[in-house]
Formats: sequence, C-alpha cells, structure tokens
Amino acid sequence: MIVAIDTNVIVYAMTGGPKVQVPAHAWLDRLDSLGALLVTSGLARLECLVRPRRLGRPDEEAMFAQFFERVFVVPVSDDVLDVAATIRGEKRSLRTPDAIHLATAQVTQADLFLTGDRRLKSFKPLKVVSVLIDPPNLIDVS
Repeated sequence: MIVAIDTNVIVYAMTGGPKVQVPAHAWLDRLDSLGALLVTSGLARLECLVRPRRLGRPDEEAMFAQFFERVFVVPVSDDVLDVAATIRGEKRSLRTPDAIHLATAQVTQADLFLTGDRRLKSFKPLKVVSVLIDPPNLIDVS
C-alpha cells in the first residue's frame, strides 16, 4: 500500500497541539502497522522547514529531518508539475501547493492521500482521507 502524505499531516504530527497531533499520530501508527510505504512531495520538506528556520529552532528542524528519513520524498519533477497543472486547470479552487501534493500522489500511484485539509476530500481521482475526520481503522487490508 502506498500512502501519500500532505504537509499538514506531518506538521500536525511533529508540532501540532493535542487536537491535531493525536489523530495524526494514530493514522501514522496505523499505516506503520500495515507496512504502508509513505510518500510525500519534496514541497512538503520545504513547507516543514520554513517555521523552524524562521524561528531559529534547530530542535524542531531536527524533528522534521528525522521524520523525512521514514518516508520517500518525491522530487517536484516535470511529471509532477504537468499533472499539477492539469489538476489546477480542472479545479481552480485548489491552490498550487495542494495541486502539487495531489499530483505527487497520482504520479506515485498512491492508494490513499492523507491530509488534514477537508477541502481536498472533494478530489475524486484519489481516495482522500482526513486525519481530522476519518478514523484510522477506515483502512482495511483484508
């Protein structure tokens, strides 16, 4: 099983308050127990490093670096950008970063896209689940 992860899930898990950190960890723990391959966009790496670098928080930056060792980081390639352009062209309400994350999921043929952004659940070409709405036991491998 391949699961693409949105930046917000990573941020929730690493630095979020209990209301978002607990469900994010529950999802990540469930996916680990299923042996899922976790992928994320190279854009997620950039987005996660902005705050710790702006605030001069090397401890927080190290937490993110440790997390990124657990996942396959997909470069923002021409293939990803081409798919993202199509997504943006069809769904004008989506922002470019969202389109890049969704395109990364499509290019990697992810079985699931995990996000905290409820708006992305309307993206029908992928199975999109929200760590804030959907329970981790939603995923069944039987």
